Amino acid sequence: MLACCFEDQFNQLHPEQRIIGMGSHFCYRPSYYFNSRYRREPQETVNLIERYPSLHDFILAFQQPGRFTAYNLWNLENATAKRTIEFRQHAGTLDFPTVVRWVVLCCYLIELACLVEPESLRELVLKHSQQENFSILGLLRVLGQGTVADMFEDHIYEYTISDAEDELTRAEIDDI
Repeated sequence: MLACCFEDQFNQLHPEQRIIGMGSHFCYRPSYYFNSRYRREPQETVNLIERYPSLHDFILAFQQPGRFTAYNLWNLENATAKRTIEFRQHAGTLDFPTVVRWVVLCCYLIELACLVEPESLRELVLKHSQQENFSILGLLRVLGQGTVADMFEDHIYEYTISDAEDELTRAEIDDI
C-alpha cells in the first residue's frame, strides 16, 4: 500500500533514469500495472488493495509485467524458495554509504509491513498522501523514522514525470 500510495515520494530516492529512462524497463513503477495503468486517488487505491481476497490475488495484480517491477513480490508465495521481496528500483552502486542507506530503508519497510495494523496504514495514506510538498523525508518522519530520513537528507532527487513521458512509457510496456 505504501509503494502504491506514496509512489511519488519513494521515487525521490532514485535518479530519473530509474523512473522514466531506460533503467525503468527493469523496475516498472507500481502505478503502471497495479493501478490499472492509470493513477488513482489514494482512497481508491486503498479500497482496491483491501478487496483482494488473498496474497496470491494481490501478487497477480501487482506483478502483471512479471518480476520487472520496482518491488518484486513473486517469491512471497514460493514454498520452495525463501519468501522474499526484491527491491529492484535502486540503481546499482558500490558506494558503501549509499548501499547502507538503501538496505536500512528496505529493512525498515519490511518491518513496517510485518507490524503495522491495516487501519493505521489506511489512516496514514488518507491523511498524508495528497499533501502538497509531502516528501519521502516527511513520510519517514511521520512513520517515526527520523534517523532514516536524516540519512537521506542530502540524497533526494527532484523531477516531475510529464503526462507525455508517462504515456510513452505505458505504450512501451504494453508492447511487452
